[in-house]
Amino acid sequence: MGGTKPKVMQRDGVTATGYLMLATFGWLIYTFGPAIPLIRDGLEISRTLASLHSVTFAIGIVVAGLAASLTIRRIGRASTLRLGLLLVLLGVVGLSIGSLLSVGALFVTLAAAGTAGLGGALANNTAIAVLSDHHGDLSPTVLSEGNALASGIGLIAPLALGLAAASILTWRPAMLAIFLLLGLVAWLLSKSSSSQAFTVVPAAQTSERLPSDYWPMWFALIACIMVEFSVVAWSPDLVRDRLELGPGIASALPSAFLAGMFIGRVAVARLSLDTDAKRLFLASLGLALIGWVLLWATTVVWLALLGLALTGLGAAGQFPLGSALLIRTAKGNTDRAVGVMAAGLGAAAGAGPFVLASLADGLGIYLAFLMVPACLIAAAVLSMVSTTAPKTESGHS
Repeated sequence: MGGTKPKVMQRDGVTATGYLMLATFGWLIYTFGPAIPLIRDGLEISRTLASLHSVTFAIGIVVAGLAASLTIRRIGRASTLRLGLLLVLLGVVGLSIGSLLSVGALFVTLAAAGTAGLGGALANNTAIAVLSDHHGDLSPTVLSEGNALASGIGLIAPLALGLAAASILTWRPAMLAIFLLLGLVAWLLSKSSSSQAFTVVPAAQTSERLPSDYWPMWFALIACIMVEFSVVAWSPDLVRDRLELGPGIASALPSAFLAGMFIGRVAVARLSLDTDAKRLFLASLGLALIGWVLLWATTVVWLALLGLALTGLGAAGQFPLGSALLIRTAKGNTDRAVGVMAAGLGAAAGAGPFVLASLADGLGIYLAFLMVPACLIAAAVLSMVSTTAPKTESGHS
């Protein structure tokens, strides 16, 4: 309403716990994705086989999404988050050690990738549900702000990976640095786990169906996640092929994409206070498409960096705004809505890089990247079909 005062977001220990968990998951996925080509080099396997790491990682995310409601109902949100942290630790250790084995390395690294995906998604899904319930109408702003922090932390992840890969250390220490973030999340959780947002689990949610309004945006968001994970995983290969760069430098280039995401999410967090989330979502798709055109067409390094940054700037609002729209259509069924969303996004996270890699093995990486605009256009059409999705002008009541 025009005469009401804007709501003020209160950040507390629960907010800090949720934000840091989003940042931790960001470090995981943004070191994991660029590490796939390096794992491929070390194991001397094809792009298709290497992309199976994305598939098993995604399978873990899907399983976490499907099991989220039941797990939370059985052991609670706080314990579910702790379980997720432990599984991430085991997965990252397994991925690092398994890639050094002379026998059975691929089997071990694939299993470790799945474990990391399962744990990361369990913890991240819980954090999203907690933040959404804790902040209510301000969830679009909160999720945008939390994901801005995740992008900021993730911004240095490919850079750290690339620097490590170019040295005698290899990529592994950059991925193992997640231990520090896991410890901080566990410490913050110990201080805030008694909050109502962690302890309240409406049992009725687990048996309710999600409304039909939920599904068009669900599919649109899947298309967006396919783009995000494909760009992070395989843009190093694209620039290596087109710009003739070394593997270490190429692995660091996705930092430009993440820089764009960080800046974009800071902006979206402010814009979403008094701008319709659907309008922002469509604008983000258009901006990402412009960035892709520049990245795909150029053979100049600085223009490729600019294209990656613009693509990231556009991608910035797609997950936080889309997920806020999805959760709002669920009419209070938060844990189930987030779980189903995560299952779909996990499938998309694996399918995107796998499909692009398979296309690249057959057509070349350059033509394979045509998948990106196809997904962006599909997301725009699907989101426009979702005419019943609510407005998220959460700055006003």
